[in-house]
This record gives sequence, C-alpha cells and structure tokens, in this order.
Amino acid sequence: MNASRAVWVLAHGDPGTSFVLHTCHRGVEGCINLRHLYLGDQARNIRDMYAVGRNGTPDRTGEANPRRKLTEREVEEIRQRYRAGGVRQVDLAEEYGVSQNNVSCIVRGENWVPEGATRRTAAMRRKRPSTETVEAVRARWAQGDVSQAAVAAEFGIGQTTVSRIVRGVR
Repeated sequence: MNASRAVWVLAHGDPGTSFVLHTCHRGVEGCINLRHLYLGDQARNIRDMYAVGRNGTPDRTGEANPRRKLTEREVEEIRQRYRAGGVRQVDLAEEYGVSQNNVSCIVRGENWVPEGATRRTAAMRRKRPSTETVEAVRARWAQGDVSQAAVAAEFGIGQTTVSRIVRGVR
C-alpha cells in the first residue's frame, strides 16, 4: 500500500478497488495532503498519468528520456566509430555500459533517431536492395579503401546485406 492510499484509509476508510489520485499530480513525490487526494478508476488514473507526463516517457526520446543511458554525443561517437570499422558492437557496448543489442539498434537507426530522420523498422530492414544499389555497393567495395560497416552506413543498409552483396549471394 502506498502512502497516499494509507492516508486515505486512515481518513475515510477502505476505498475498495478505487485508485487514490492526486489533484497536485505529485503522487510520485509522495504527496499525502488529504486536500490533494480523490478517488478515481484506472482509466482516470491513466489519463492523469499521460496529462502530466508520467507515462514511462514513450513520447520523450533522446536525452529528454529520463531512462536513457547515453547522451546524444555518445550515440554519435558509437555510430562514427562503428562506421569507421575495426571495432565490434560488443566492445562498444561494454565501453559505453549498454547491451550489444542497444548498440546494434543505434547503428541501424532504430534507436536515437536523428532529428528529421525516420526510425527504421523491421519491415524496412527486410526490404531487398534494388539492382542499382547492389551494383553501387559492389563498385564501392571494389575500391578497397572502406569497411563493410562503412559501406552499410553509406547506403543505409545492414552490414549483413553488404556482406551478402560482396560475396555474390545477392
């Protein structure tokens, strides 16, 4: 039982299945002022939660998300270092204190989407590259001065796709 519910029970009795809500929206901070408390159902609690931005922050991205582990500068460093090649995602993950999967999502553009860019989805990743893209990737790879990761970033495709293209699988 949280503090606001306990205060309500002491002052008014058991509220049953009702939620004890806050007019001041300071429930997370522990407000127990009886004048700020009222009863409501789950739907009202959810509406209040979204109205004051306590909804787990799905609408706050990047550094505005209080659950983030990286800064925008660190995300850009990860992208640049991975594009340059010579470093594994698992090594970047360990260095920056995040999971390898998080690093993978960052370099593929699924997490920390730059301003004005579009978040890449699974459906976009499954799209086969056009014949023109395949030819351009092969031509770029033939120059010999670039990593597969860099080619992938340049053409906006996955490194696995680049690997398949240069091996002739695609």
